[in-house]
Amino acid sequence: MSKPTTILDLRTLPSSEQVQKTLIIIDSIKSDTTLITDQELLLKLIPMKIASKNIKCKMQTITGSPFTKITTDDYWKITLSMKNRRNNVKK
Repeated sequence: MSKPTTILDLRTLPSSEQVQKTLIIIDSIKSDTTLITDQELLLKLIPMKIASKNIKCKMQTITGSPFTKITTDDYWKITLSMKNRRNNVKK
């Protein structure tokens, strides 16, 4: 059975608040969390912040409507989850 995922849509927040919330989430993550953002800055920030933590990250680009060809609706879906500690033990 999979764990429930928390989904946070940050797109309505200013860039600085998106960064603040993301850093808080990274420091306190307990379960799978999906962030939805329109800020490219987070795509660069998150890998640097989780490098020394037991967190894995999956990033996905979501493009605007294929019917209107408007790209202003592009955003990113970033899923953070804890790594399985049993698989990370060095032998």
